[in-house]
Amino acid sequence: MISSVPITMQDRVSVFLELAEIQILLNRVHEASILLQEASTEFQGTSEESRILLTNVDLALKRGDINQAIEI
Repeated sequence: MISSVPITMQDRVSVFLELAEIQILLNRVHEASILLQEASTEFQGTSEESRILLTNVDLALKRGDINQAIEI
C-alpha cells in the first residue's frame, strides 16, 4: 500500500534543482536552462526563489558567462 505523504514546496524546488544540477554536470546546458526557467516561473515570489537564482549562477558559470553570473 502506498501512503499519501504531502510534498512541500521546498521538496518540489529541490527536485527541480537536483534535475537541473544533473543536467549541468552532463553538459546539457540547454535542458538545465529549461528546467530552471520552469522553476523560476512556478516559484516566483516565494521563499525558494533564491535557491533557483543560485543554481542559475552555476549554470551561467558553466557556460563561461561570468558577467551574467555576477548580474544574477
